Amino acid sequence: MRTIFLNEDDAHFYSCHPTSDMTVEGLEKLVDYYATNTQVGGLLFCTNLQKALFDSHVWEPLYADYDPDSGSDQPCLLKLKPELREVIPGDHARNWVHNLWVLNRQNGINHHQVWIDRCRYHGIEGWLTMRMNDSHGLKEFARDEQGIEPCGNWLMLCPSKHWQNNPQLRRAPWRWERSWEGSYDYSHQQVREHHMALITELCDRFDMDGLELDWMRWGQMFSPGNEAKGRVILNDFVRQVRAKLDVAQKRVGHRIKLGVRVPSLPQEALANGYDVPTWGREGLVDQVVLSSFFGFANFDIPIEIWRLILGDHVRLLVHGSGVATAYPESQITVEHIDHHYATASSALHRGADGIYLFNECYTESSNPKQLKTMLQNQGSLDTIDKVTRRYAVTWPCHRAPGDMQCTLLPIPLTPPSIGRDMGRMENNITLRIHIGRKPAAGSATLLLAMSPDAAKLDMDNILARLNGKPIQLMSNPPQCSAQCNPINQRYDVSREIGWTLGFKLPLDYLHDDTNIIEFLPPVSSQVPGEIRWAEILIVP
Repeated sequence: MRTIFLNEDDAHFYSCHPTSDMTVEGLEKLVDYYATNTQVGGLLFCTNLQKALFDSHVWEPLYADYDPDSGSDQPCLLKLKPELREVIPGDHARNWVHNLWVLNRQNGINHHQVWIDRCRYHGIEGWLTMRMNDSHGLKEFARDEQGIEPCGNWLMLCPSKHWQNNPQLRRAPWRWERSWEGSYDYSHQQVREHHMALITELCDRFDMDGLELDWMRWGQMFSPGNEAKGRVILNDFVRQVRAKLDVAQKRVGHRIKLGVRVPSLPQEALANGYDVPTWGREGLVDQVVLSSFFGFANFDIPIEIWRLILGDHVRLLVHGSGVATAYPESQITVEHIDHHYATASSALHRGADGIYLFNECYTESSNPKQLKTMLQNQGSLDTIDKVTRRYAVTWPCHRAPGDMQCTLLPIPLTPPSIGRDMGRMENNITLRIHIGRKPAAGSATLLLAMSPDAAKLDMDNILARLNGKPIQLMSNPPQCSAQCNPINQRYDVSREIGWTLGFKLPLDYLHDDTNIIEFLPPVSSQVPGEIRWAEILIVP
């Protein structure tokens, strides 16, 4: 069963692979790795940031002004730190630009078509994916230009001349907290024409199985307060894209699918200007990928609601992410292979048609054995059942500006008030944890991580239940994923998490999908501290 779709992004191959791989053979080997003895059903190859990744006739290529024979003081490299102006294998700066130049200019290879053709050799789909408002480096570039804060890394290579020369096209140029302020504002006809020009070129030059409009790079398309009006604009834009694909189909002689990557909740999509229901109802899109900007793991994506909205004719994919965080203020971000399997399990059990991987392409270089194992297991409930997985209470991240963040954690052990929180019911703490298909064998453990200021609780007076049934406290619980696999290894996790409670969960107490945890701390006095991480660990 081939149900995994992987996004090969703007930099991985060109930065992480050696210059000697910038050949037809090197390109084909990458596809061979992804497609051979795996559950991969399709690959999506990125075509752009704010600059094109190929010899575009309508957009500035990333390597447009690069001269491999010139020194480190050539104009296109001057905003980089001196040490990054050299070709350093594996580096994401001049090396990135240099390898793209070698591939496109020196070797003259139409590398996106080579990748697509190799996908067909393996019997899988070969897509192109276009970032609809990539904003890497916009804040850093602007602050550097203004003399506020120098940057000097690869982000300085990303802003295009078109963006630099058209400040009137930005969505919120009066502030620079993040690069979203500098993103293009699609209410401007000039912005839409600029992006449609690249889409037209992709339709005219490539024989692809599908084109994805990646709205999640970077996700905000209109000036604040104009997102609702923007739905009408984007509806017309998507109709135009579908019409161009219809024309391209006649040239290549086969159906070209249209896909979109959008926020994982319907109300989030609408609030950001994406009228996905209309796109589905009018038959404009064939594939919808439910995701978030940072790609944080979400174990509670409402597939059933999306299916009611879109019907069965649209393929629904979910980002099977292994990156998780519990709440916006948390300094702990976890990347764990067990989360990859858990997000996929939850989504597939709810009826998703497949799993989408974004940024996981870098693991092809850093840990190819692990990624290969993922690609052999993550696309099917039957294979996921055979691997360890961790289902956590997380913050999925992407929201519309000014919208509620919808986080459950952290939860104070003593409620600040009584009678207002219907989800808590006074001193009792209730958690919903979604586990996909319940396990038929193995073990299940509930892990609750407490803040450092949480006093050691009276173990004899702790009450906890799973789906209404009492569960047993463990004397030596395993570590939760927040303790054992944070991305920032230099961050002292003990500043945020002090100790962990573990409870053994009888398998026959578990339900498919949603499981309710009730946890009642001792109520005889005020109990300091918070629950800052919660997960169910399942070991087959």
